[in-house]
Amino acid sequence: MLFYKDFQSDIACHYCNVPRFKPKSITKRKLKKVPASRLFYLPIISRLQRLYASMRSA
Repeated sequence: MLFYKDFQSDIACHYCNVPRFKPKSITKRKLKKVPASRLFYLPIISRLQRLYASMRSA
């Protein structure tokens, strides 16, 4: 699930109830919320431009 716009403040998945953040460790001094997983997005237009920029890959 992507926690974006309407779901930005949610703390768990609506479908499987898995928490959004990893559990905090008591021994750590910094108490920042660490995401359980991250989404890496590469726009399709720039990917296609790089693919067809070279004569070998085109």
